Formats: sequence, structure tokens, C-alpha cells
Amino acid sequence: EPDYGAYHRHFRDAPPGRLRGESTPAYLYWPTAAGRIRAYHPGMRLIFILRNPVERAYSHYVMKRLDGEEPLPFPEALRREEARIAAGARDRLVYSYIDRGRYAGQILRFRKAFPEDRLLFLKTEDLRERHAETMARVISFLGLPPGPLTRHEIVDLNVSTALRGDFAAAHVDGDQSQVLATDTQKNTAFAFAKKHGYSIPGLG
Repeated sequence: EPDYGAYHRHFRDAPPGRLRGESTPAYLYWPTAAGRIRAYHPGMRLIFILRNPVERAYSHYVMKRLDGEEPLPFPEALRREEARIAAGARDRLVYSYIDRGRYAGQILRFRKAFPEDRLLFLKTEDLRERHAETMARVISFLGLPPGPLTRHEIVDLNVSTALRGDFAAAHVDGDQSQVLATDTQKNTAFAFAKKHGYSIPGLG
């Protein structure tokens, strides 16, 4: 059984009775994630925010260019995607610009693993254009009491990071406890920006 100690340490400071959650977009895409999440906690509630596949693909590409992991022009990267993602697990995560936007099969995996009342699928546009209504759905889905909502403005920020850790154990044994995922790094940066503010070059 996997050692969840490193994962659980991320939540150890949560007050008693507080809901615990995290955000890792790769869960939806990765073929074995639904089954592994169910094995870990079959009662898990999962919220998926689906972005326009075209916008998602280009944003993914720009992020990898900034990370220094993508040397190809965008059209060439798309043409070579199928061959590149077949090369191995890491390449599949890095170069899956189009493939990650093929949501139907990814959603089906989770619908086979979890009952419908444990899954909530939203669009990015829902948060932007119907913010209060969408947040009310999220609160209801999580079983929280309704209450006044503070309006949150959505700002797109690009954060460049690199996957770090013991990749051999992750790929061979499925033990990711010693891998610091890029999504974890980015979420840390986003939390820091939320608390301390941020600046955009040229805009302040």
C-alpha cells in the first residue's frame, strides 16, 4: 500500500472539523488516477473545472515554453504530440496539449469509479460569468451551510516550475511521495499571491 504520510502532512495544520482539499489538474487526465483515488477514499468528493480545450492547449504550451521544456513552435508541437506522449509517462504529462482537452473519456473514467453525487463538473466560464450561482453549487455539493458569498475576481497567472523528486520510484513503483509536483508548487505560489499580493510587469 502506498505511503500517504507525505501527502497527509500537507493537511496536518487544518483545524478539527475543517474540510480538507487540494487541486491537482492532472488527476482528471491520468489513466490510473480515478481508481487510485477511489482506493484511497471511495467517499471523496471531486470537483472538476473544464477549460475551453483550445485555450487550455495553448496555455499549456506557453507554460512549457516558459519552463524551458518545450523547444518546438506551437504548430510543430501539436503535429508531434501523439508520438511524444507515447514515449513515456513524463513526456505524456509535458506534451499532452490536445490530449488533455479530450474530456469525454477522462470524465467517463471517474463516472465509472464514483457515483454521480460525488462528482461536480463545472466550466471555467461558469466561474467568470455566473460566479455567485456557481459558488452556491459548490457549497451545496460540499455539504456546507449556505451563507453570504464574497465576490472573487479571477486573474490568470502563469507560474513556471519544474517537476522535481524521485522519478524512478514514481514510475516503477507508483510511489509519488518523494515527488514535488508542479501543480503543488504552483498552488503554493497562488496561495502566496493571494495572501501577499502580486504584480504584473508593466501593470504593477
